[in-house]
Amino acid sequence: MREFLLTIRFALLAFLLNFFWEAWHAYYLYWGYRGRSFSDYAIPEYLALIEKVAFVDAGILIAVFLVGFLIWKDWEWFTSMAVKKWVYYFVLTVGVAIWIELKGVHFLQEWSYLDTMPTIFGLGLSPLLQLAATGLIAFWMLKQLKS
Repeated sequence: MREFLLTIRFALLAFLLNFFWEAWHAYYLYWGYRGRSFSDYAIPEYLALIEKVAFVDAGILIAVFLVGFLIWKDWEWFTSMAVKKWVYYFVLTVGVAIWIELKGVHFLQEWSYLDTMPTIFGLGLSPLLQLAATGLIAFWMLKQLKS
């Protein structure tokens, strides 16, 4: 039961953090989605899209969390964050972010960046950092809730 609650808490934190990150960076750093500018969305429609994307982001972080458990057989593997755990975490989160941005921006052209988006090798810096940053913050908050 404790492990289930830990996973639920992590999922909620991951969702909320990604919701706020998405809401901020989508409006200020992206032009729009599937050929439609974000400025053309009604607020409820925009929030529904952000909610959907944040749910996917949280799902990715939950998968990283659960795979970490399977590897280290420890529900609190994130608390020690030994070097191998840091490498696992960053390779997975940044690797997934690279794949998502390559697919969405360059292959399917579902979204594009505004000039305000800092890029590296044609990929947005904000989305490349997002999963790693929101996951770390969720881990930190989870650890604080335990204390």
